[in-house]
Amino acid sequence: MQRLVNRLGSTVRLTVTCPRPEALVTACAARRIAFWNVKKRDGVTVEMTIYTKNARAVRALAARQGGEVRASMSRGLTAAAGRLRRRWALLAGFLLFYFLLRAASVRVWSIEVVGNDTVSTQRILAALEEEGFTLGTLAFTVRSEPLSNEVLQRIPELSWLAVNVDGAKATVLVRERVNKPELADRDAYCSIVAVKGGLIERMVVRAGQKVLTEGRAVLPGEVIVSGLAPETGRSGPVRADADVYARTWYELSAAATLTVLQKQYTGRERTRLSVIIAGKRINFYRNSGIDWPEYDKITQSYALKLWDGSPLPISLERQTLREYVKCPAEADRAQTEQLLRRSLIARLTELTDGGQMLSLDFAVSCADGVMTVTLRAECLEQIGTAQPINDYEGTGNE
Repeated sequence: MQRLVNRLGSTVRLTVTCPRPEALVTACAARRIAFWNVKKRDGVTVEMTIYTKNARAVRALAARQGGEVRASMSRGLTAAAGRLRRRWALLAGFLLFYFLLRAASVRVWSIEVVGNDTVSTQRILAALEEEGFTLGTLAFTVRSEPLSNEVLQRIPELSWLAVNVDGAKATVLVRERVNKPELADRDAYCSIVAVKGGLIERMVVRAGQKVLTEGRAVLPGEVIVSGLAPETGRSGPVRADADVYARTWYELSAAATLTVLQKQYTGRERTRLSVIIAGKRINFYRNSGIDWPEYDKITQSYALKLWDGSPLPISLERQTLREYVKCPAEADRAQTEQLLRRSLIARLTELTDGGQMLSLDFAVSCADGVMTVTLRAECLEQIGTAQPINDYEGTGNE
């Protein structure tokens, strides 16, 4: 705590040369003059740190003993303020910078769009800019309702929009229009056919007449539930509706080479600095071309903010470029196998459209520097799909 008080107060470092420096230190203590960090250089020289307000008293004590005092260093807020008083241009610059920051804080320097999924952020920002709302707009001039009405006319895919301004940041909240689902045409007669072969496990028939039953094998294209066969109490064709779950079997393979190219950094690096002010970039480097064939680019951005957290239209960007060469190396076999397994499971999930995987069996083989993983799987999935009926008399495909 005392160290903090010493730093905040104005202090000075003194070098005192006198015949009896010990007597000077004793005299300071007797007059309650605070001093610290005392160092004795030789028999007649001593250094000490005191508060600036006591410097005149110490000089008087040293003069009584025929000594002299030299001040070597001044520290503290008071000393810094005293130095600034003699530098009016620097002080004026600080004041000008402060007022510029205050002026910048009343403008919008950050716009965030929240709630959009299919409509791109760039399209929404472009529509707002056409209505005069963009970076640098005065915050107190933003009117959410007129902006919303104009933008909704420009982007019909949106059903609602609101602009909330908090300091120098604006948040654009949007809600996208939900299109009404297309209703199935009840007059379009169809049957349920198999899109792939398998063994029927269970069926849930809501309309139509069963042609195949549980426990029967089915081939791709076969009719499972007919829309032509008459139902009880109805003689004409119907739109068949059913869920058909069948056991299916797959055998999939994936391969990868066991020799891979790995990055090896050469140690050559370049650093490029830029400042972005209200969307305008200022580069602090001359040549932007890189003659390295392969390199990584690591970009770090630092956005400046006011003391209250409001963003400023100024950001610093640091780019680090690291050159590397690709060297052949042996791949990790366990990692390669895991990657191939995950890719096969992903393919199987896509083929079964999220069906249930009942059993999985993997086989691994390596030959000529290539690893091959084979997956044999048994699944339970929905295999029925609606197929329109073109011949109501049953002389067509059925």
